[in-house]
Order: sequence, then structure tokens, then C-alpha cells
Amino acid sequence: MLLGRAVPLVALIALLTAPVAAWAKPLGLGDNYGTLSILRGKGTVEVQATGALIGQVRKGKVKVKIFKNKHGGDHGQVIIRMRGQGTVRHKQNGTVVYDGRRIRIRIVDEKFRVQINGGGIHLSAVAQGNCTLQAAPDAADPGVFQLNIGPYQALPPDQTTYPLNASSHV
Repeated sequence: MLLGRAVPLVALIALLTAPVAAWAKPLGLGDNYGTLSILRGKGTVEVQATGALIGQVRKGKVKVKIFKNKHGGDHGQVIIRMRGQGTVRHKQNGTVVYDGRRIRIRIVDEKFRVQINGGGIHLSAVAQGNCTLQAAPDAADPGVFQLNIGPYQALPPDQTTYPLNASSHV
């Protein structure tokens, strides 16, 4: 039963990753942009980068901060939606905190920091920057991640930071 649900979800993420990858060239990242994919993640994920990110969190807390660009004004797109009950808090430093279920994130052509702590994390990013990953300590299956088109592997048990760029693989 679970496999029947996972296959369409993985197909959806693959479909959504193609448009994100298409945005990488217009971002001016050249050939040095990196990629990150997380499936069934349970734990903590932080991405601080410039580029694009799409994802969803089944249950948890998502903190999003969009940094101003050099030229001023808006040039990208940020859409965050939460279904069901939850809370949204706007902090003075510009960070918005979403705490609840079924949180969906779409950030395109922005400099951003996204911090996620929760379960059911599915995420794809094409960007230049860093990501920090850590599996939940109680997770029997912490989920898997793929970095810069390398092989999929389990989320690390200890907090680990990786560069997002085409020249580095895990």
C-alpha cells in the first residue's frame, strides 16, 4: 500500500524537478549550480543558496528567509502554502515560520535560507550554496538524499554540511 503511494509521489517530484532545472541557466549560475534531492526525509534540512527549491513537508516546521537581491525589487517567485491547521509567524528579521501539516514550498530565482524540521520531507533544489542535513535520532528510516547527481544515500545521523555545486559529489 505504501509503495503504491510512493511511486506517484516520486514521479511527481521528478516531473517538478525538470522545470526547476530549467530555471538554473536564467539564474546566471552557469554550469556550476548544484542539485539536491531528498525523498521521505525525517530530520533537519537547511538550504542556504541562490537558485530554486520546491518541496513539501508532511508534518513539521519550516522557516523561510528571502534575502534582498543586489538590484532591489522582486525578481523571483516565492509560494508557501500550508493545508489544514497550523500557525504562520512573521519574525522581525524577515523570517516566516510555518508550523503544521502539508506545507508546500516553491522558491524560484531567489537568494534564500530554508530550514525544515519534520517528517515526510520531499525536496528538490537547483542552486549554488550549502545544505546541512541531519536525520532524526529516532528515525528507523530517515529517508535518502542525492547531492549533485551523486548516488542516493541515507540522511546522515550527525549534522553534516555539503556544498551545492557541480564540482562536488558525496
